[in-house]
Amino acid sequence: MTGQADRPPPAPRRPSRSAGRSTSRSAAPRENPMLRLIRTRTYRELHTHVQELHDRAASQERGRLAAEYRITQALQILQGEDTELSTRLSDALTGDGQFTIAAPPATSGSAPLPR
Repeated sequence: MTGQADRPPPAPRRPSRSAGRSTSRSAAPRENPMLRLIRTRTYRELHTHVQELHDRAASQERGRLAAEYRITQALQILQGEDTELSTRLSDALTGDGQFTIAAPPATSGSAPLPR
């Protein structure tokens, strides 16, 4: 029969934190009201800053999504007119293809520029 006799003895309990304190002070020490005001204001400011960061991140995300949508719409319009250019731009934007920029025409350094 398995019962309480098979269990190990309970671990000894640690004394509570207030065991060493005198019991004459039953209430916790009062907090300075100015410190409470400063702490409350600091927490409120921290919460405000965190909320501003969240709002800014959400705004940037909305802007990014709107830009992606406009680019997609422009690519669809362009695809109806010039499929090669549309494919190249789409590949360049997604990083799928080779996007090469044509080198500028070579000019001699001593020749003056036309006016």
